[in-house]
Amino acid sequence: MRMLWGAAATVAGLALGELALRVLARRPPAVRRAVLAGLLALASVVYVGFAMRLGRPSQRLPELFGLAGFAALALVGLDPAQGRILALAWLGHALWDLTVPFRGGGSYVPDWYPPFCLAFDLLLAVGIWRAARPAGGAT
Repeated sequence: MRMLWGAAATVAGLALGELALRVLARRPPAVRRAVLAGLLALASVVYVGFAMRLGRPSQRLPELFGLAGFAALALVGLDPAQGRILALAWLGHALWDLTVPFRGGGSYVPDWYPPFCLAFDLLLAVGIWRAARPAGGAT
């Protein structure tokens, strides 16, 4: 049953990521960057929320450091001159999802959330990377 929930969560993450990319594709670049940066910070806040609600005090600190790091990357990603930094930040968050068991997150993060978030993060990272123009305009 656990594997079924993981598969369903992965599909849901992919579907929500695709929806987000399609909706944002119709928005001006500045709006797109702002929403994607805000979503990155929000994805990190979710882990902090899980840790604050169900985790031990020692488990909260890594999540707070993660939030600080991803929020900083989100702010840098608002600058159009930074090119693909937002894509790399989303890729970093996908790696963060993979480290949940090593941070003790199995005790406070619902089983379905890491596969959901991993799928969502990876799809956004790839979508942002493909849509971004490298510095200098080369493709």
